[in-house]
Amino acid sequence: MMAAQQTVTFNALKLCTYNMRGFNNGRPLLESLCATHDIIFLQEHWLPTSDLYKLNSVSDEFNSYGLSAMDDKLSRGVLVGRQFGGVAILWKKQLSNFIKIIDYDDCGRYIAFKFCINNCNFIIHCVYFPCNSNNNEHMVEICNIISKLELNLNNFSTFKHILAGDFNFQCTDGITSYDLFESVISSYNLKCCDNLNTSVLIIHIAMKLYNIFHY
Repeated sequence: MMAAQQTVTFNALKLCTYNMRGFNNGRPLLESLCATHDIIFLQEHWLPTSDLYKLNSVSDEFNSYGLSAMDDKLSRGVLVGRQFGGVAILWKKQLSNFIKIIDYDDCGRYIAFKFCINNCNFIIHCVYFPCNSNNNEHMVEICNIISKLELNLNNFSTFKHILAGDFNFQCTDGITSYDLFESVISSYNLKCCDNLNTSVLIIHIAMKLYNIFHY
């Protein structure tokens, strides 16, 4: 016997991106976002890998995939100072058959997943760029994220791409982070959608040839 094919219909897929500034601090608002959105991109949940299971406790209707930014520091001994970093994606469980994680980094700043539904094929990237700076460490971090983005933009050139997250910079010439990222924008015809935002929770979204709010 063949299992019946699952059908999920969306008039509009609702996505948002949210910098939690700590899981405990941001959980109440995250619970509210789960009531109104289908896919949620998170930055700065501050969870170590051993606590990423907490993301699944936010809503019974959502699954999650998260990365910690703290493992390297924790491996060196007792944590001194506050927790930091990390990215994650939450999605409604009814979408699980249409989502596949395809890439991530080792620093807790980047996740990419494939989302194919109703003959629409997307690669969706969740990013957490470092704060703008001119030092070498910042340059390395941002170039690592950009290399991940370019790899998947090239590998999935026939897909529509959505980049969402906390970019930590304005799209303005003369800002180091933007100057580095601008080559990607130009090469892949990405469009900044800040002017489409209806909520301050959506910090930055850049997309390729598609309006994520209507499909």
